[in-house]
Amino acid sequence: MYNISYKYKSAIIFFIKLFIVGAAFYYISFKIAENNVLFKSTFIHYFNENIIVNSYFIVLIFLCTLLNWSLEIIKWKTLISSFKSISFFEAGKQSLS
Repeated sequence: MYNISYKYKSAIIFFIKLFIVGAAFYYISFKIAENNVLFKSTFIHYFNENIIVNSYFIVLIFLCTLLNWSLEIIKWKTLISSFKSISFFEAGKQSLS
């Protein structure tokens, strides 16, 4: 096998990943254009029909994010409790910074 230096190997891997992301972006945009979702009037009509469902979904995701952050803070507070007793707010600053 060829002896490729680390510098060139990382550049080759980067360009392979970039190609894969570009190909995926092209494929997704082609499929969207093929289904006529790309047109502004169709998109606005679809969004207006589903705005209530989208709003509930966004609120649900926000609540799940807050729950996840709270669990991470509690986990950090429990982990550090053997060394030092800290408040929930202090654990939040340390965990989420």
